Amino acid sequence: WVNLIMDSFASLALATEAPNEPLLKRKPYPRDQQLLSPQMLRSMVVQSGWQLFVLTMLIFGMGDVCQGHGDVCTGPVLVNWLGSIRSGRPASFDMSGLEGTCPPLDKRPEGFCAQTHGHGTPTQHYTIVFCTFVLMQIFNEFNARKIHGESNVFSGVLGQPLFVIIIVGTLIVQVVMVELPGVNTAFGCTNLSTDQWALCILLGLSSLPMNQITHMVPISLFGGKEEEVAPVEEAAPSKKLSFASVATAVLAVGRFHKPRGRLGGKTPPLNPTSPTMRPVTPPPLGGELRQRPPTSGDAAPRD
Repeated sequence: WVNLIMDSFASLALATEAPNEPLLKRKPYPRDQQLLSPQMLRSMVVQSGWQLFVLTMLIFGMGDVCQGHGDVCTGPVLVNWLGSIRSGRPASFDMSGLEGTCPPLDKRPEGFCAQTHGHGTPTQHYTIVFCTFVLMQIFNEFNARKIHGESNVFSGVLGQPLFVIIIVGTLIVQVVMVELPGVNTAFGCTNLSTDQWALCILLGLSSLPMNQITHMVPISLFGGKEEEVAPVEEAAPSKKLSFASVATAVLAVGRFHKPRGRLGGKTPPLNPTSPTMRPVTPPPLGGELRQRPPTSGDAAPRD
């Protein structure tokens, strides 16, 4: 499931977006351009570092160390960590530093970890870790839509129906995997309370403000230049060509264009510098183009 949402679904949602006006105004990339731009590298490093920090705190900073069954403590709480749920970590890890609670390896009875700490059964602790990880990937897909320093990652999202369908479908399947009996057991999950779901959603949404913090990291640390991160939407609007400007440009090109080479049977061009507009006599086939000698009525040549 993690491979699907991070590889297949994410690539399908992002690669099928229709081109927008700012994208079409961007200059083409040269052939020697690196595959991962400095902006991409910066986002990858910051987002992965933030996710690693959050997940590490959830795994090692949550879950009370106690004896019990599943998510319920039946004995005294030996270590009171964040949250009011029982730890899903192996007992060999939680109790190894507590004197008198964890027998040595050579004297440890068979199945000690599973019997003493409930390791191996679905726990709310690890389900929270799983849901938080998935939700952080889902909301980070909005950040991945804008990779040139844009602030509004939701711009034009409603015009991408396939992206919306994939995001909503992924959220629905995630809820079913956690809450539907039988299905959650197959995926090693268990039901979560409303408060626990709210915690997962808030941690998942933290990927969005973290994207704004990412823009404050100097791009020079990743081999880029500061002028490379100018948002596309904030670029100066291009001037629209009117019919009059196009016609003026065409007439100017035709007026100052001097034909070269053979003319064949084409109509001889006019000499715009002559007030009489006398045509330049075309040379015979195979001959050279010769300019007629100037007359007293001709205007002075232009630069």
